[in-house]
Amino acid sequence: MGRKYQSHMERLIKRLLVALGLFVGGLIIVSPVPTVLAP
Repeated sequence: MGRKYQSHMERLIKRLLVALGLFVGGLIIVSPVPTVLAP
């Protein structure tokens, strides 16, 4: 029972990380100048 919950949480975290990565990548691609390189 506890193991199922743990695997579910891991899947949820992985999905959130992927979504966050896509979001950040999209922002970097959309913005003409990356905010990280331009202070």
